[in-house]
Amino acid sequence: MFNKNSKNEKSPSLFNRIEQNISDILTLYSGRPLPGISKTSLLVDWLLFGITDYKKNKTDDILKLLKRKIHYRSSHDLNYLITEIFFYKIYYFHSTKPNPRILDCGANIGLATLFFKILYPNSIIEAFEPDPELFSILKRNVTENQLSNVHVYNYALGEKNGIGEFYPNINPTIGQLGKFAPGSLPPIQVTIR
Repeated sequence: MFNKNSKNEKSPSLFNRIEQNISDILTLYSGRPLPGISKTSLLVDWLLFGITDYKKNKTDDILKLLKRKIHYRSSHDLNYLITEIFFYKIYYFHSTKPNPRILDCGANIGLATLFFKILYPNSIIEAFEPDPELFSILKRNVTENQLSNVHVYNYALGEKNGIGEFYPNINPTIGQLGKFAPGSLPPIQVTIR
């Protein structure tokens, strides 16, 4: 038996991580089915990723996810994005149109863009990512996965055109324009439109 409070435990959050992984899996299987997404394939890909890449904290690598190649910057960030987007379905919406126009503002590496394209293959997506490093990965993911009708833009959206400070964050989903936030990294100059 594992002792949750054992002082010999290498990682104090081991049980929390196990508990969270079980919760993620239950969320995936208890949620509504998503057109074009096999829950079993997604789970297998995610588990293989966890075994091979996540524990090694790989960077600048490729994951096979739902028969697509996903380039990523950090395995920890990718794990977070997969569970939020595909397991918890935080961007899910129902459209009465087969080809909705979708704005992905802060597209990161394009995982939500891929999610939208799987749900609505005929959608038209405008994906905006101001961080040059993430934009490079986004563009590569869109191109290599041959996502049609996806247009990518390397700038932030704002009230006025110009140049501004963008604060990347250690949390992969919280970069901010013009404002320092907890976890922010040094600012980078980005184009605003």
